[in-house]
Amino acid sequence: MTFHPRLIALATTYAALMPACATTVLPQQQLADTQAAIASTETLGGESDPDAKLHLQYAREQMARAKQMMAEGDDDEALRMLDRASADAELALALAKTEQMRKRSGRTRQAQERGPGAQRRQEPSRWRLGWRRGQPQRRAVTSKPISTTGFQAMNRTIIFTLGTTMALAIGCAHSPTHELVAARSTYAEAKQGPAGEIAKAEVYDAKKALDDAERAHREKPESDKERDLAYVALRKADYANVHAQLLQYRSQNADAHAKYVATLEQLKSSAETQLDSTSQELAAKEKDLAREREVREHLQQQLGAAMASIADMAKLEQKDQRMVITLNGAVLFKSDDTKLLPIAQQKLGQVAEVLKQYGDDYTITVAGHTDSRGSDAHNMTLSQGRADSVRAYLVGKGVGGNSITAIGKGEGEPVASNDTAEGRADNRRVEIIVDRNATPAEAK
Repeated sequence: MTFHPRLIALATTYAALMPACATTVLPQQQLADTQAAIASTETLGGESDPDAKLHLQYAREQMARAKQMMAEGDDDEALRMLDRASADAELALALAKTEQMRKRSGRTRQAQERGPGAQRRQEPSRWRLGWRRGQPQRRAVTSKPISTTGFQAMNRTIIFTLGTTMALAIGCAHSPTHELVAARSTYAEAKQGPAGEIAKAEVYDAKKALDDAERAHREKPESDKERDLAYVALRKADYANVHAQLLQYRSQNADAHAKYVATLEQLKSSAETQLDSTSQELAAKEKDLAREREVREHLQQQLGAAMASIADMAKLEQKDQRMVITLNGAVLFKSDDTKLLPIAQQKLGQVAEVLKQYGDDYTITVAGHTDSRGSDAHNMTLSQGRADSVRAYLVGKGVGGNSITAIGKGEGEPVASNDTAEGRADNRRVEIIVDRNATPAEAK
């Protein structure tokens, strides 16, 4: 069986082009993913966080280098640079998310601490990358991306805390690169730390990347491939640690929010219960006040009826909370006498039946008055005696003795002229003054 020469030529050309196409498509896709991660980090305000800003810078520089390699047709080197850029971009995005969640957790914590029954919570230590103002952190390793042409002219800054491991590495003929040493130690911390429990998928990704770097080391120690793969493994281990802290912040934020909401619900329930209790108390008081008003109105009607029965012998005057009952002295007593007449006792008995029902709500004053005939001393004694007689009779009929007093005024408060017989008759009188006591609410 033979094939046409043109078909053989086309097949040969297609086979030659396929690897190039497959190699070209992958950098473009990875480039787009890296750019998206950088854009997301910028949107989250990653520039304000020192660590996120640093790795954003790394990602941008390495992505620019990858674009240059793609333009020159060196897709293999472009892929390696994109792997680095992608790892830094993902780490920067994780750092930005963690910082955002840390701030949100802080605001939630502050709101909870301001609330009733608040307790301060311990904030998890932030995972730090590199050295800070000369002070060592949990891991002291950072890498600066390529800034010159070619892998042989790379300028990297590697700061790390494993001095002993580094010294041993220098002394060995096939020692691992600094990147691989840092990747190993950072992965070990991730596996043994919180990330090993709550970010297992990310730790697994870091382990796969580290295995690739270890394989490259075994195949060709200190090669550019080893450095690039170790760099990616280091960033993935960093990412696992940062992602674990992000999950811690989210968990704490959710717990704090749940407790805060529960506290608000408890306060709301307590306030509603207190409001219901207060409403019931107010309703009961309103009911009592309404009942009291009814009693007062009824008693007022009884008093009015009693006063009407003695209208022929008394003068009534009502002003605000005071009622003044003025009784003619000639009707109550004989001339120059302090003993009540029988008709006066009968009429005063009707008034007493009403007054004694008021109890402590009213105070009663019985004031005796005379005309100007006779000496001042005699008139004072006579007026006091008549007031005492009226008081004694009312008390005897059940009016509270603590709420009724008697006082003699003598001739000092005339209501008419003493020059005429009619005027003097008006001045000879007994006044029963009924005052309602102010309630506490009225007193205010």
